[in-house]
Amino acid sequence: MDRAGPLGALISASWDIRAAVLVLLLMALDFAIWLPFFKVYEKQLIAQEMQQAEAERAASAATGA
Repeated sequence: MDRAGPLGALISASWDIRAAVLVLLLMALDFAIWLPFFKVYEKQLIAQEMQQAEAERAASAATGA
């Protein structure tokens, strides 16, 4: 997490703590929105990795290595 956001908000808002709290809440919201997309992408990469491993196993079995 980037700590410059809340600190910058504090400084620019004349040290009003509500600015830092708002930035932290928005960062948490960003993370909550980003996470499902990351999980889908991760599943796609795992499936691709499994296909490649299976293809390598099949190729090595076919060559008798």
